[in-house]
Amino acid sequence: MPRVRPWPGDRATERSAPTESPPCPHCDQPDATLLRLVLIGELLAATETQLLRLAAVMQQCVLLQLSPEPDPDLMRTRQATLQYLHQSGPTGEER
Repeated sequence: MPRVRPWPGDRATERSAPTESPPCPHCDQPDATLLRLVLIGELLAATETQLLRLAAVMQQCVLLQLSPEPDPDLMRTRQATLQYLHQSGPTGEER
């Protein structure tokens, strides 16, 4: 029985297929989504001291900028809104 030759494209694919090595956790770039999740988890579990250290480092690296003092008029408006919400019931009626 005669031997059947493979299609030319099949043979080219076999030759040009790269040899994949198993992933290396030390050499490969980590997934950004995974890094975000790990960072969020660590921030949620961090102590006050750790958060203060992180904030200091981020501020020195210009990754964190302190917000300016809030506008006094805006603060009075917020306080008045909070007082109104505490005085009224769940449907907005006076207690």
